[in-house]
Amino acid sequence: MRTLLLVALSQLANFYGGNLPIVDSTLRNYYDKSILKESMRRHGYDVAPPQKPAAPAPAPAPVKHQPASASDFKPGKGRPAVDAFFAKNPMAPEHEKLMRGMIEQLNKGIETQLRKNSVASAMGLTIATATSIVDGKDPGDDALRELIAGFNDQLAASPEFQKSKPEEKQAMYDGLLVTTALLVTLETLGKRDPELASAAVSTSRAVLAELGVRPN
Repeated sequence: MRTLLLVALSQLANFYGGNLPIVDSTLRNYYDKSILKESMRRHGYDVAPPQKPAAPAPAPAPVKHQPASASDFKPGKGRPAVDAFFAKNPMAPEHEKLMRGMIEQLNKGIETQLRKNSVASAMGLTIATATSIVDGKDPGDDALRELIAGFNDQLAASPEFQKSKPEEKQAMYDGLLVTTALLVTLETLGKRDPELASAAVSTSRAVLAELGVRPN
């Protein structure tokens, strides 16, 4: 398992070099980072360094969201983006099997608890995972669902995203699953190794910074 972790760290290094679909695609151009930050703030996510306590803010007004289907995609056969990831970053067969299993487990969680084949759902899961690792607490299901809805609104308003081909949207989705799987691996192994726990936090911060929702 230690070897798997070291491999995972190298994958994250490659991620910031542009090897994962989320960076290779123009996903980051499909949303306004300032709006995403505000959405996170509205729904319980801490997106800035701790500051002095402020007076309680009034409850946010209800938001009318776009149809959840706006960020859906029709999946093709297999997971080409995941296959490409492992082709660029080879690892021992048993380790690849474990990572692929985690990716499919995350996908199943999205399908059963969030929304199937939804780029917004995958984005929300990645952000929630990274945020919970950094902050040491789960923001909660309601905050996650509202964050996903807000991100879905932005994808609905993006002509570039709406014109994307199904395979491009699936590549974004699968790239987010890979990223989340790597973070979960770091977090899980970090429960028994302080060094790996620290790595989980630092890489989660890097992911949030890469996505533009929190400074590194």
